[in-house]
Amino acid sequence: MAIKPYFKSELTSNAATISNLFCTGVGGTKGIADPYISGYSFIKFYGVANLLSQIEYLYGQAYKDEYEKFFTLMERTVKEVQGLNDLDLGTAGIQGGFTANEHHYPTEISKNVNDITLKFQELSGGIYNTKFESWVTGIRDPETGLYMFKDYGLKHYSVEMLYVNTSPAVGTADDKARANSLENAFYFTCMFPTRVFYGHHNYSSGSHDANTEIDQPFKCNIHYGKGVKEFAKKYLATPEFYDNLISSTKFVYDGSSTGFGTNTKANFNDSSKPFAGGQPLT
Repeated sequence: MAIKPYFKSELTSNAATISNLFCTGVGGTKGIADPYISGYSFIKFYGVANLLSQIEYLYGQAYKDEYEKFFTLMERTVKEVQGLNDLDLGTAGIQGGFTANEHHYPTEISKNVNDITLKFQELSGGIYNTKFESWVTGIRDPETGLYMFKDYGLKHYSVEMLYVNTSPAVGTADDKARANSLENAFYFTCMFPTRVFYGHHNYSSGSHDANTEIDQPFKCNIHYGKGVKEFAKKYLATPEFYDNLISSTKFVYDGSSTGFGTNTKANFNDSSKPFAGGQPLT
């Protein structure tokens, strides 16, 4: 089916649109999409089973169960995602004749992403930092420089993460409309942390800072494209996603909230014991 020319099909029926659009205005436009509004993003971890097996080997079943809930905690409390860079197509030029004029050809392409940073608000008891410490020091023990987990190899201590960026329409209860709120999606593989923060434990008399944030860097590989976007849309359309998204605000309207969703497969504890900052996840 032929694609209709955008301007002919959407703009010619509205004189105000034409006059405003080409004078850099947007006043009475018809058929023009809303502007992109940033600030609506979510993460979802996958492929954590291998890492949890290694955590259990070093620290036991109870800590492994706590660590599994830690991934849910990160999904719900991430404050910032940084590290996305532009995709660059490289070229090389050749010269000919008596001038220095060049004709360019594509040579290589680079994603320019090998690191991603997630920001969290640290809580009393080191809820975040102690978990990253267990992860990092299992990969390399700082006293010996040796690998401490049971099974060696990147696949055993790395995880995967879906990062979705949406429009504000992600709040709708309609599954299809929620999926269509997707602006873009990125999938990270071979992801593992590379730093443990101790600087916030420094002491200065009379200084009491409650806004301690963890800017946690991860090494990773990034993937994007049609397949990733389709996968992200399916995730956004799930009842689990909507329940996690909206459950904490239900009480404002109907008094039905228990703090966190009751239909999810994984809560911090369970629906009767919502997580409270600073308390252990047990």
